[in-house]
Amino acid sequence: MKLEDLLQDVEPRRHQAFTQFVQTGDASADFLHYLDNDARGQQAVERAFAAQVEALQGLAQVIKEKGREKLQPAGAPERPSMAMARAVERVMELPGRERSEAVADAAATLARRAGAGGAVEVRSTLSELEQKLATFVE
Repeated sequence: MKLEDLLQDVEPRRHQAFTQFVQTGDASADFLHYLDNDARGQQAVERAFAAQVEALQGLAQVIKEKGREKLQPAGAPERPSMAMARAVERVMELPGRERSEAVADAAATLARRAGAGGAVEVRSTLSELEQKLATFVE
């Protein structure tokens, strides 16, 4: 949400005080009195704080996701285990039919790339993944 949009609901002479309040939390007694008596100003403050909460939640999610990954040097190739986990996470986020199609496409791609001799290795790898996952989930 843009500050300009919020300022439309605030008296023009209060714009500076409003901006300071939503950015720092600091407010004069005069500005607080204004807010106590102006519903549109109160709504603007509520929308500003809601936008800040939403932004912080987004930041927390990014930090949480980055915390799961081990940091790698810039330009370093992604570890195969991380690539596999990321691919499975993406497929899990898909709705039912799309998920089924993605799984079928992945199976076809694996079979094609592995060839006749590699199919056993693919099954073995997937079986091992399933077994390891069970130790974490159960």
